[in-house]
Amino acid sequence: MSVLYRMVSYGLAQRVLAKREQTLVPFDEIEDAFAQPTMEIELPFTRPRPNAKAWKTRLLEPNPKPTLWMCNSIQGFDPAYLRRFALVVELPRPGLDVRRRILGSCLEGLPVSDAWIDAAAADERLTPALAERAASTLRLVGHAEREPAQRFLSDALAGLLDTQGPRRLVTPTRPARYDLRLVNASIELGELVQGLAQRARGTVCLHGPPGTGKTDFVRFLAAGVGRPLIARRASDLLGKYVAETERMIAQMFREARDASGLLLLDEADGFLRDRAGASRSWEITQVNELLVQMEACEGIFVCTTNLYETLDAASLRRFDVKVRFDALREEQRRAMFAATLGAEAAALEGDSTTHATLARLAGLTPGDFATAVRRAAVLGKSLGAPTLLAALEGEWKAKPEGARRRVGFGRAAE
Repeated sequence: MSVLYRMVSYGLAQRVLAKREQTLVPFDEIEDAFAQPTMEIELPFTRPRPNAKAWKTRLLEPNPKPTLWMCNSIQGFDPAYLRRFALVVELPRPGLDVRRRILGSCLEGLPVSDAWIDAAAADERLTPALAERAASTLRLVGHAEREPAQRFLSDALAGLLDTQGPRRLVTPTRPARYDLRLVNASIELGELVQGLAQRARGTVCLHGPPGTGKTDFVRFLAAGVGRPLIARRASDLLGKYVAETERMIAQMFREARDASGLLLLDEADGFLRDRAGASRSWEITQVNELLVQMEACEGIFVCTTNLYETLDAASLRRFDVKVRFDALREEQRRAMFAATLGAEAAALEGDSTTHATLARLAGLTPGDFATAVRRAAVLGKSLGAPTLLAALEGEWKAKPEGARRRVGFGRAAE
């Protein structure tokens, strides 16, 4: 159906229904009508209009019956159209608690556990329409047992959610085996968690080499302060139109505020690079927008970066706390080695060879231990001390020379 036909049909509906009481005219998918270039319109039963924009604005103004205009986005709408709407209401994606209630309502009477609903509701892409579609599909298939029903529902919902873009909301659960004693940070992280839990407001920059536990700490922090973690990457915020990125940055902060969430901007150096080296105007305006939003942020905002030295000076002073994460100290390497091996570590308590090897591997990070565990699993090897040591040494040799020599903090505490 063409835009012209829809607009004419709307005008006709207003005339036909003008004298009827308690009538509302719905107009869905109005992007087609208002977000496209103007065109010349001439109909045999209407007076010719030389300007399509003027014709559309006149349609918006003298409405005998109230109209509900619906769209997915107002991006690209002419301001002349927007100011003629009596009321503009944004319906954001529902928050975590609302998504739980939506799923519970849609799946009522179906063999699905509360634990499954909690896990599925953690995905911020979930909307009432998607939940209802997945539930109706399960009813159509007719699984009566819990396990097959949940597997089918997970697959059906995953397919629907993938059409909505990449998953972005991180579930607010404490990561397994995250131990603050095995993190080499420039401040006491427990105090940071306690302070943010009490104040419920603050901007934090976590910086340091890859694999040192920055992102995992943010998950730990979100659980500690009792807030859902809303994670964004640079790729989530980059728009193809002028000023679209700035709009998405502002929307990111608004979503976090509405959800009372902890906002994480991962790899923040992509947006907070020093403006002195910018060669394009939009590079400066993006940094400016992020700085303005940081200044006005009333919740908890955390940035992570591996390139702290490239950040804009104005951004650094807007962080209340700056924490450097570095490679594990020698005693931490030993403790993580023992924690990774579990019960087998007791037999190596006095093994001088193992201790000497761990002492030599300066620069190892928690991420290296995680990689070593995955390597053993991929190769089908049992995770014994020799296998773990060999894998750690391989990760250590793959590091740049400077990283292999790093011991303790690379810089003073911020």
